[in-house]
Amino acid sequence: MNKRLTAQSADGKTIPAPWLCQSVIWVGNIPLILVVCPSLRMISCCHNSGIAKMQDRYDGHANSLDGPVSHGFAVTPDDMTELSEVTRAIYVGVGGALSVVLLSGAAVTLQGVVAGTLLPLRVRQVRASGTSASAIVGVV
Repeated sequence: MNKRLTAQSADGKTIPAPWLCQSVIWVGNIPLILVVCPSLRMISCCHNSGIAKMQDRYDGHANSLDGPVSHGFAVTPDDMTELSEVTRAIYVGVGGALSVVLLSGAAVTLQGVVAGTLLPLRVRQVRASGTSASAIVGVV
């Protein structure tokens, strides 16, 4: 969203500046808005109590493999690097073989994974060697 706001210059003057809202981070029920002003080369974080937090029907429910997904991230297979967090499932968009290291540390390769499959696997690493599947998403 583009918004016309003002900024404080180094000498204390208030000047108009085009701000671009980058993201909203919720801390409890308080929204913190990260904004960027390219013309002033500034990044700022501000509080806006005018934004209402979206209702979440599942807020009080525990995460489970058959419950709704709350977060996902793209996975790039790599033989050296572990994922940023352990998954509760892996989605495979383009089928093939999937070589993973499970939460327990066991290394397994699943052959013939069909495109569009959601596998309920607690994965800590997706290895490049042995993986021919692609468009992989980690689900938490």
